[in-house]
Amino acid sequence: MSQSSPVTSTAPEVQPLTTVPFRTPAERQGLRDVLNAVRSLNQAGVAGEGREIAFSIDRLTRLPVVKVVDIDSKEVVVQWPADYVLRLAANLEKQVRIQDEPIL
Repeated sequence: MSQSSPVTSTAPEVQPLTTVPFRTPAERQGLRDVLNAVRSLNQAGVAGEGREIAFSIDRLTRLPVVKVVDIDSKEVVVQWPADYVLRLAANLEKQVRIQDEPIL
C-alpha cells in the first residue's frame, strides 16, 4: 500500500479534512485521530491491493464520508454514506431552515 496521504474526492461538495474549519481543540484532536486511523488502515492494506481508504467531510451536510478509492484510476469503489443519502440529508436540512425562518 502506498504511504501517500488519503485520497480525497474532487467533487466540489466534499472537502478534504485539512480544509474543514474545526473550531474547538476537541474537534482538531478528532481530526488528527481520524487522519491517523486512515493512515494506519492504508498502511495495513485493509482496503485491498491497489486501493486506499479516504475520509472527508461533506460540505453541505458536514457529515463524515468514507470512501474506498482505486489508487491508479482514482475511481470510488464504494462510499458511505452514498451520494444520494448525502443529498437527501442536505435537502432535509434546507427544508428545516426554511421552516425555521420568520415570515416577517
